[in-house]
Amino acid sequence: MANNEFDFEAFKAQKFAEYKKKEIKPALVRKAKAGIVFVDYKLAGKKTACVFIPIKKVPEAMTMFKAIKKNKEHLLKKTALVSVALSKADEGGDLISLSIQKGGLSSELLQSKGTELFETILKMKLKVLGGAQTDGTEESTSQAEESNQEKSNKPLTEAQKEQIKANVSKIGSQLEKIAKALKIEI
Repeated sequence: MANNEFDFEAFKAQKFAEYKKKEIKPALVRKAKAGIVFVDYKLAGKKTACVFIPIKKVPEAMTMFKAIKKNKEHLLKKTALVSVALSKADEGGDLISLSIQKGGLSSELLQSKGTELFETILKMKLKVLGGAQTDGTEESTSQAEESNQEKSNKPLTEAQKEQIKANVSKIGSQLEKIAKALKIEI
């Protein structure tokens, strides 16, 4: 399913029932090594919580993701390139692990929106790994949050305090100019 073979216009025009029959067959999902995930995607004009396009080869998925990004087929923050791994779940049945490689989709959003598609329709337990990475960095969102918490716990230096005061002063003067232009009092 290379980039030049995939027709997004035809894909968007089909209804969700057609999508389930053609694109998301369990056999196709089991053979997939990668895939594209869309959240809040419109199929036939109706918003669908989660859409997964299984792809057998990782390079084809990378090419398709680049085409999606270039042609702006869907919002990047609601799109992800994922690698796919299948295993057996502890409770029995299949477990599909989606590892987010690129895109702006967070693992929490994919987990919540993808549950219906994977667990109800495909009868596979869903496990999402990784986080949003739009620029190709290796830092996940949880690591970034931890880093920000560590930074916020450190006391500010005198230079930082002076910089904050200068910024607040600039903001105040800008607000005064805006108020004067709008002829209002602050």
